[in-house]
Amino acid sequence: MNDSAVPRRSTRLRVLGDAGSGGLSLASFLGAARASEQFQAQLESLLQRLGLHRLGSDSRSIAFTGVDSGIGTTAVSVGVGWILASRHRKPSVIVGADLRPIAVSDGGEGQVGVRQVLDGTVPLKEAIQRSEFAELDVLPAGLGDSGFAGADLEQLLRTLEGDYRAVLIDTAPVLDYPETALLTTAAHGTVLVARHLATSRSRLTRAGSLIRGSGGSLQGVVMNGIEEPLPAWMAGRI
Repeated sequence: MNDSAVPRRSTRLRVLGDAGSGGLSLASFLGAARASEQFQAQLESLLQRLGLHRLGSDSRSIAFTGVDSGIGTTAVSVGVGWILASRHRKPSVIVGADLRPIAVSDGGEGQVGVRQVLDGTVPLKEAIQRSEFAELDVLPAGLGDSGFAGADLEQLLRTLEGDYRAVLIDTAPVLDYPETALLTTAAHGTVLVARHLATSRSRLTRAGSLIRGSGGSLQGVVMNGIEEPLPAWMAGRI
């Protein structure tokens, strides 16, 4: 992807507090997010740092990937979509591109999704699920163990950008599934999610290098679960 379409920003993005960890459905996430004004404010700050709150007629696709499993990547990607839809009325879609056989959906794991759209067994419109917000839809990864060819996924994202202002791609942990780094090249930018006191400096650095080395545009790092100031090395560029 041509980085010229993406504003150059510091990689010092961070969200303080706890965005949650582990897999969850959109419905269960919304209940927890509504109860946390702090989390909502942190998501709003992340939107501004990524420039998503200013989306007009243009569309942007952002990939979210974690350094490791269970650190809250899905919660962050779903939270960004929720804020865009509920506060900014920006039509958004959360796309499951997780190489693991676990899919994000409004009601649990999705039987049909990206895998079925890419192999031609299900039309795109039939695979998209509606959320309780008029401006927020979900396209699950779909059940199965097949991967996602970069060119096919990129074509799908470009199609979705014709209908949505923000296309938010929820992917597998990049170090556990290195193929994820290749998938991030289909997006305009990538946000890397780490977890305070759980993610080591070496693994964070390796994850960032893997994304950049694959041609992805690393927009920044979300440090999840912070309850105190960041160490100096985490606050700097990776």
